[in-house]
Amino acid sequence: MMKLIDKYHITVLETSSEIVQLADKYLSNNIIPEKKRIDALHIAITTVYELDIILTFNFKHINKLKTKMLIPAINQISGYRNIIIVQPEELIDYETDD
Repeated sequence: MMKLIDKYHITVLETSSEIVQLADKYLSNNIIPEKKRIDALHIAITTVYELDIILTFNFKHINKLKTKMLIPAINQISGYRNIIIVQPEELIDYETDD
């Protein structure tokens, strides 16, 4: 994986205390289980860096209805904008629709 990061000049986003605090809100509100803190951090990184979309096959904790409904609420209450959580097929379909 590290070789791919170097090869394709992928930007690695750093975690900050702001990101950890937001992830903690997802955990304390039972949106993401505590044992899946990395998933909460993934969502928080996307939110804090103001990225538009999380593209994921993680249907257990990230790409599921509960998460898609509650993350925007926590983000709004916390002063952040919404993010969109999709699986790759949804993005491909969206990009090719005319």
